[in-house]
Amino acid sequence: MGFEVDLDAAAQYNNAIKGSPSLDERTVELISISVLAAIRSSHYLRFHIRAASKLGVPDDQIAAAVFFAGDLCTSSVLSSAACHQEEEPAACTICELTGRCSEIQAGPRN
Repeated sequence: MGFEVDLDAAAQYNNAIKGSPSLDERTVELISISVLAAIRSSHYLRFHIRAASKLGVPDDQIAAAVFFAGDLCTSSVLSSAACHQEEEPAACTICELTGRCSEIQAGPRN
């Protein structure tokens, strides 16, 4: 029963996003495509590509959303690698932010 409740909550959240005056449906679909491409969810990626196409989103914009995801994934890998080159870098050589770049990925600290 817990799984059904989670699906219901997800549906409510999805409807709230789609009903937002801040983001139109086409934008929501392009964001969904980018995120799903980044996390490599091919099943839902195909679903959202079809939904975007039905809304009239041109193929070049769909491709741009996928390439944007790839660019972000590549940037993440490069940034993480740059941060791990030194034990405590003064500033990340990629993003120029100071402090621990990988704190989000590091998990709980003891």
